Amino acid sequence: MSIKTLFKLWDEFWFTETSPLAVAVFRILMGIIMILFVLLLTQDMLVWFGQYGLISNQTERNFAQVVGLNVLNLARDNDTFLLAFFVVFFAASLCMTIGYKTRLSVLVVFLCLNSLYHRNAFLFNSGDTYMRVMSFWLFFSARGNALSIDHLLKLKSKRAPESPEEAEKFNYKCVSKWPVRLLQLQLALVYFHTFVAKFWGDTWVNGTSVYYSSRIEDLVRVKLPYVFDNLWTCQLLTWGTLVIELALFTLIWVKEFRYYVIALAIVFHLTIDLHMNIPLFEWIMMFSYVLFIDNQDLQKGLLKIKQKFPALFPVLKD
Repeated sequence: MSIKTLFKLWDEFWFTETSPLAVAVFRILMGIIMILFVLLLTQDMLVWFGQYGLISNQTERNFAQVVGLNVLNLARDNDTFLLAFFVVFFAASLCMTIGYKTRLSVLVVFLCLNSLYHRNAFLFNSGDTYMRVMSFWLFFSARGNALSIDHLLKLKSKRAPESPEEAEKFNYKCVSKWPVRLLQLQLALVYFHTFVAKFWGDTWVNGTSVYYSSRIEDLVRVKLPYVFDNLWTCQLLTWGTLVIELALFTLIWVKEFRYYVIALAIVFHLTIDLHMNIPLFEWIMMFSYVLFIDNQDLQKGLLKIKQKFPALFPVLKD
């Protein structure tokens, strides 16, 4: 393979144009997750982040190894400011979902997620870290040019098209692939890291890891004794997890295998969500798979939804 061919493949991978639909759908789904996330935290916000909460600001500063970007530092130990912070977080999540001031709202969501993490890192898990990172990359790709209020306003501000060819441009303008690729690579990197970390663990190699994780009472949502009390099923699930995670950073890039991998991964995450109480984590992972769906297939799926709910997609072409 010549250097010229390699450069061509590199350019096609990163810089050719693609539909903005995948990122738009992911933005909407992640926005819904953010709304639920805010509502969950708001119930006990003073306990987790308040002036007299479980973790004081001083304790968090002593624990933190690096100085993080934390908006809450603007008014430490001020519960009124904390309440206003959550109102802004909710409003930004809502705007992100409907696509109003899209890039600004995504930036605010990222800052809020980052601030909460650096206020009480003990509360969050790797799923929350994943949401922070994805909101950062989403800032570069979410410009509100599809399935958004911003797009509707942009269409209304333009004059009527004079020809069918011009009308085509008034729908979704294609965008460069590189922001989408960053989101895709981040998802694949998560599974690569988890696979490597697990592969070097004894319990994952000998097939007993799922057995031990099923015994963590604080996380168990639904007990499945006939599944987790048998060695062979535990081994099958443990090794099966490694196979699925391996496929999620390798075979998911191969078009012929992609949908099979996504289907297996959805079953995998739904099973975890049924058994273990890790709020929203499994769902943000499953929602991320939309980034790998072929544009034509995504368009067909959205058109079917439009037929049932036409008001949801006023600018989606047939």
